[in-house]
Amino acid sequence: GLVIVKPIVYGNIARYFGKKREEDGHTHQWTVYVKPYANEDMSAYIKKVHFKLHESYANPNRIVTKHPYELTETGWGEFEIVIKM
Repeated sequence: GLVIVKPIVYGNIARYFGKKREEDGHTHQWTVYVKPYANEDMSAYIKKVHFKLHESYANPNRIVTKHPYELTETGWGEFEIVIKM
C-alpha cells in the first residue's frame, strides 16, 4: 500500500484568567491542537481528530472533523489528552 508521511505539530496553549472563576472554580482557558508543520491543507490526509479529555469533562471524547483541528475549553488543573487521527 501507499504510505504518505507528513510532519505535524500538536500541542496546547493556556491563558490564565487572573483569578479563579466563582461559578466553576476554573482558572484557565486552554486550546489543544493538531496542525500541519508547513502551512498546507491536511483534509486530504486527516478525516478526523479524536481528543480524549479527562473524564471530569462533559462528553470527554471529542471529535473534530475539519480544519482547524483544535478544541478550546476551560479548566483548573493538568491532565493528559490522548489524540488520535
